[in-house]
Amino acid sequence: GTDKVWFYDMTAGWFNDPRMMKDAALLKKIADKLAQNDNAFSPAEIALVADEENFLSTSEQLHCWNGPNFHSVRKPQRSMMRAGVKYDYIYLTDLIARKMTHHKLYCFLNLWHITPETESYINSLRKDGKVLVFVYAAGYSTDKGLDVKNISRITGINVEKLTSGIQQAVFVESPVSKSLAEKAWDTSRFCS
Repeated sequence: GTDKVWFYDMTAGWFNDPRMMKDAALLKKIADKLAQNDNAFSPAEIALVADEENFLSTSEQLHCWNGPNFHSVRKPQRSMMRAGVKYDYIYLTDLIARKMTHHKLYCFLNLWHITPETESYINSLRKDGKVLVFVYAAGYSTDKGLDVKNISRITGINVEKLTSGIQQAVFVESPVSKSLAEKAWDTSRFCS
């Protein structure tokens, strides 16, 4: 959810300071109190939404540093940290389970494969007049294979597949993405 903090001590000692530990204990106490409140309020009008399940269908999970998740999830989040606006970073499962609809803008970061439940939720946000932003190829991966027309259907943006400049962004040897074997995902416009 959006109410968690994790201090990662990479080499045992980064936070080895009594003042830092005192502040960490205070933050933990505040977080515990907030976690007890089912109706936690957020003043943010923007929601950055990431889908944990979609991480599994990209090559980044197979040690490709410059993979799709880096560009679709990490870069937008870093930009938002510097933008000076209030935003929430929310996992898709939490967004749907909590029926969160108070944000004005929803930026879906990595929805390459969209389940019927997710599509239904997106459509409800659309009907409520929310601004929806889709990063990269939302809906490109379907249960029947890769379908550029599905991107257009989901996003409302006319998209076509390019036949040149194709880079492989789906690692087809992975057991996770085996069903996508011998399919190419045209990412030449957004891979650097």
